[in-house]
Amino acid sequence: MNGAPLDAEADPWPCPRLSAHPPRHSGAPVADIDWTKPQPVRLRVVDHTCSCRVVVYELLSCGGHYMIRRLHQTDPPKSLYAGPWPRPVAERVWKLVLTGEAW
Repeated sequence: MNGAPLDAEADPWPCPRLSAHPPRHSGAPVADIDWTKPQPVRLRVVDHTCSCRVVVYELLSCGGHYMIRRLHQTDPPKSLYAGPWPRPVAERVWKLVLTGEAW
């Protein structure tokens, strides 16, 4: 943490400062991800970005393959998915998301 106190009145949705914060998008992505709405399946969250942003990304495990969920925290929430991929491919795409090079 940067030592600054969290003021709940100044920020009604304070950042818990526990997860990655992908950089804001500025220009075209290096890699473009194909987002879809798949059938619901059993998923396990492996990693995620911070929930203080409107858009949260989650790396998901699903039966030996991996996907990425893009969750828009709106009312109602909207979820889009990319994948499934084998683990090495999913980890490369996840790193692109975390660095702001893909979205």
